[in-house]
Amino acid sequence: MPATLDTEIPITAEALLAIPAWQPERLFSGDDDADGRLYRMLALGFHPDRHPAAAEAFKHLSELKAARDRAIDTGTWRGAGVQALALGSGKRLNIRFLRRHEFELGTLLIGRRSITYLFREEHRALYAQALRTIKGFRAASRDMWEEVEKLLPCVQLEAETAAGPALVVTRAPDVVRLRDALDHLGGRMDPRHVAWILGTLHNAAAYLQWAGLTHNAIDLDNYFISPTSHSGLLLGGWWYAREAGETMTHLPASSARVWKAITPAHEAAARTATPRLDREMTRLIGRTLLGDPGGTRLLRDPTVPHALRQWLTTPGADDGIEDYANWARARDAAFGPRKFVVMDLAPREMYGDRSGR
Repeated sequence: MPATLDTEIPITAEALLAIPAWQPERLFSGDDDADGRLYRMLALGFHPDRHPAAAEAFKHLSELKAARDRAIDTGTWRGAGVQALALGSGKRLNIRFLRRHEFELGTLLIGRRSITYLFREEHRALYAQALRTIKGFRAASRDMWEEVEKLLPCVQLEAETAAGPALVVTRAPDVVRLRDALDHLGGRMDPRHVAWILGTLHNAAAYLQWAGLTHNAIDLDNYFISPTSHSGLLLGGWWYAREAGETMTHLPASSARVWKAITPAHEAAARTATPRLDREMTRLIGRTLLGDPGGTRLLRDPTVPHALRQWLTTPGADDGIEDYANWARARDAAFGPRKFVVMDLAPREMYGDRSGR
């Protein structure tokens, strides 16, 4: 028997069972009263005494509720909520969010129309570096800017809070964090979708090379995608960006591991910013989206076209133009003429956004 959350989002037994037990935020809101009502309504709809065929769904519902309660009790709830910020001006700012994540410098809040990065005070210098980089974005012409601004963060608000600085950037409703998308899809994506995501990453790389910048943290946490328009946005991680040739003072752990792997020992200590790191991070994203960050199993995976496998496991070219040309040949050899393949990923459903807006 199907039960219903509201008039828009029906929950069948199959849909309920498709929610992983470790992602209760995909069902519950985090509000005690609302979640209590929802649980009672669904428990009634799936109770095995009334509907014996729904016994498995009823058990899974109980597991999701228990996971929700544990996360609330331990302060690890990632779902929707409200973050109250005490501003330096003495005012308070309430940020409503759909998803909460911790990152290496603080907290990330994904809202319906915004993404908020809350930096801990000890990382103020990196926050300032991000602002300098973002405010320094440029283009050769208005037409070029109209294209590249689609890839880049647009600052809504810079704020000082009691705990440290905050940076708020715009989020379109159909944009999702790439790691959230991968988790939602069970840890592996269709190679055809991996291909268009890699294509958008090359667009970002082309702008970085033109601007003389290195990002140094292109990963699943800092990259966002639009499943509907097949576009990508490099919204986070700009606190690690440097001009090519400058010294990288900080790197996240994932970038540091790649840097160590691709850089000769006598050069690694200097940490001179180079586009090569961004190119290798792009390959790591591709392998991770296919479920094999290391790439060893990928080499023998018959579900991934040979040309794509080979490109993902081969070091990038030193020259960005040559690297893109190699990618374009691999993409065409793997998939033939380009065509739009619908991605079955609904951002509102994924983030539990029931606003109707």
